[in-house]
Amino acid sequence: MKGVLQLNYQLHVVRRYSGLGRAVFVATLSLTAFNVSAAPTPTDDKVDFFVAERVTTDSNVFRVANNRQSDTHSTTTAGLNVDKTISRQRFLAGASLDLVRYNRFSDLNHLGRNARALWLWELGNQWSGQLGYAERKALGSFSNIPGRSTNNLKIQRLHADAAYMLTPSWQLFAGVAQQAQRNSDQAREVNDVDLRTLQMAANFITPARNKFGVGVTQDDGQPLHRQTVGGASHSNAYTQRAIDVHTDWALTGKSHLKARLAQVQRDYDELSYRDYDGTTLHVTYDWQATGKLALSVLAQRDISPDEDLQTSFVLIKGIAFRPSYALSEKVKLMANADFSTRDYLGSVAAGPTAGRSDRVRLLSATASYQPMRSLTLLLSGQRESRSSNIANYDYKANVLNLSGRFTF
Repeated sequence: MKGVLQLNYQLHVVRRYSGLGRAVFVATLSLTAFNVSAAPTPTDDKVDFFVAERVTTDSNVFRVANNRQSDTHSTTTAGLNVDKTISRQRFLAGASLDLVRYNRFSDLNHLGRNARALWLWELGNQWSGQLGYAERKALGSFSNIPGRSTNNLKIQRLHADAAYMLTPSWQLFAGVAQQAQRNSDQAREVNDVDLRTLQMAANFITPARNKFGVGVTQDDGQPLHRQTVGGASHSNAYTQRAIDVHTDWALTGKSHLKARLAQVQRDYDELSYRDYDGTTLHVTYDWQATGKLALSVLAQRDISPDEDLQTSFVLIKGIAFRPSYALSEKVKLMANADFSTRDYLGSVAAGPTAGRSDRVRLLSATASYQPMRSLTLLLSGQRESRSSNIANYDYKANVLNLSGRFTF
């Protein structure tokens, strides 16, 4: 049994300017938080307890262009992770609590939590799948809501899927997911939504486990509250359908490509002028140049719901570069350069933020030091910036993190 102590120090320095802008935080919940690339043997079963401490100094807590205010806050975390195998069934679970305390803005103090459980099941040699649940509660972002009203954002997601090997080379896949998003701030309750996702795919799998396939996905978004604009009440309910081709392919022993190209159509129950019909693309390329040097490149053109805004979706176009270099077995350097544009679409009516378009830039560097197997220390610096065609939506931020994690 192992334990984890984490210490994290973060510094933000923010100035107003009209250049590139910071990436907007979008809360999402994914059940891929576990590393499930290989099923362990029974002797690998384990329960890990960990504790962590993070200190963050932020020079623009509320992400504003003017009257920037800084603060330092600490985050104390404790949790556990479970990995258990019974025969051909693997069970993963984890939970943690985050106590966040601000020095100046004590009204932002809060207790966050994360919980997740995942069953990787197998039935015979042809059937396999997952059944999982995840929950996250944390302070919502200030990036898109003017002012300093606090919002505790809670996201829950339940999903199940199954894959059937029709032949040694052909796989059929089907999955369903249900997600619930709730906001504690009354002004953001219009963004409370229940989202149901259905997915089916057919994949061709090579003996080397490379994959190419086609799939269909349908998302049904059902907001809990109607949106009132100009005295009129409107529903933001929608149905989104996508047809895609996708691949997950090891190009060489050192490079790997994962891509998805889709034609997406989103239809709203009301006000059809907000509908969207277009192409989306996700590409991830991983290259292990040497035993120490690696590079990941990510590109996307996609539409995404944004829980921070009273708008329906955001069209995101961007690219990111993430190199890493291992100085030794104990020391590793990592960096991230992320550039994107974000067009805010689907507004119910014209308003002060209608037609909003942002340019976003995020640059970061991280050094990791692992003096022993159970202890990891991190030092990172981050530069965030955003420029917008809407007045007073520009901002800049610099972030410095120092963290450590100890696992029992």
